[in-house]
Amino acid sequence: MMTYNLATNEEHDYLPDVLSPEDAVCYSYCLEHGLSMDFTEADLNNTLAEFKEQLPITRGTKSVSCGDWVTGV
Repeated sequence: MMTYNLATNEEHDYLPDVLSPEDAVCYSYCLEHGLSMDFTEADLNNTLAEFKEQLPITRGTKSVSCGDWVTGV
């Protein structure tokens, strides 16, 4: 699955069996903002849902985005 940055045209590729579309755009956002270790730590501590509440996530019927990062669902 690909995530796309609408501002920079950067792309990240993730295995769909590893991350959900929402987690993929959130991880891409976290990479861009220096929060990737925080994302990983929250995932390992089973607090990812709470961590993601702090992120700018937008959920649509056909896509999900976090900041400038978007992918289809």
